[in-house]
Amino acid sequence: MSSRALNNRHTTRAFPWLATLAGCALLCPLAASAQSPAAAPPAPAADAAAAPAPAAPRPARQYPSRAVADFDRAIALARAGNATEAELEFGQLAVAYPDFAGPQINIGLIRRKAGNLEAAEQALRLATERNPRSAMAWSELGVTLRMQGKFKDALAAYESAIAADDLYAPAHRNAAVLLDLYLDDPARALTEMERYKALMPDDKPAAGWLAELKNRVNRANRAAAPAADGAEGAPAAAPPPSGTGESP
Repeated sequence: MSSRALNNRHTTRAFPWLATLAGCALLCPLAASAQSPAAAPPAPAADAAAAPAPAAPRPARQYPSRAVADFDRAIALARAGNATEAELEFGQLAVAYPDFAGPQINIGLIRRKAGNLEAAEQALRLATERNPRSAMAWSELGVTLRMQGKFKDALAAYESAIAADDLYAPAHRNAAVLLDLYLDDPARALTEMERYKALMPDDKPAAGWLAELKNRVNRANRAAAPAADGAEGAPAAAPPPSGTGESP
């Protein structure tokens, strides 16, 4: 077993919290799947030139009462264990309201729970096409891709979720887990985990992993420092003898 695999096993044993990715356990509420508001731009520096005032955030989306009632009925069916009927209901909602991501997200979640990962991926990709600014759709797609071993594609999905809504904490957490345990990039994982903890300060299990992750990154940085110092002090390599090497 590789040292990386051993490290992953040790980390997940020490922090079982990592075994479960953040997201919807089964169902996505209609409002939660809505288009994320545009993030406000950072405040200008004190000495920067005056800039136009940022645009007002988008108002909360209003849904037709019929859509809300139909959506709630489909959720009730799924919660009662009637997955087939629930998927049919969500499918009808997806046809009736093609600009809503929520029905497709829930179709993807139902299929994923049933172990049909390829079909779940298809539904979640369609959700991101219908609403590219749904951080939930992108994050759930990332979870599904990770479960299929498509780690780089999963990271791209999490990055799209964060770009859609940097305040959507599950995307930061999922990206941190992926980077640390599957892509062997603890430094980037630390950045995402710190962002997650800033958004979710009351998540106590996350604090333990964050501390352990910081220690590993700090140890790696200290180990790399002497090697870098030695490389800087080494003499430059001698040029090749005359007449050798590539022609000009």
